[in-house]
Amino acid sequence: MANSSLNIDGLMIAEAVGEGMVRIIPDDPAGLERPLKKHGFHFVKEDVLAIDLSNKPGALAEATEKLGQGGINIQYAYATGLANCKKVMVILKVSDQSKALSLSR
Repeated sequence: MANSSLNIDGLMIAEAVGEGMVRIIPDDPAGLERPLKKHGFHFVKEDVLAIDLSNKPGALAEATEKLGQGGINIQYAYATGLANCKKVMVILKVSDQSKALSLSR
């Protein structure tokens, strides 16, 4: 990917009993397909919801509570933020992305 000038905006790597899973949020999703196919990687494209939250206690609870009240399930999530950052980025795979988008605004 480095040779293709793609930038990674988000990354999550997990291991499960002898297998690994990598979730990548590239700046150019279509551009990522080429090197993955070229090198024989199996991949699945999924839409995810990226939300910016204030870096304060309760911000994630407030956002996920809205989703729950809207009947939206979170299938997986990951986030990042440092103590000195004002915002954190949360990546969510949800059961109904368009409804989630309308609730998160």
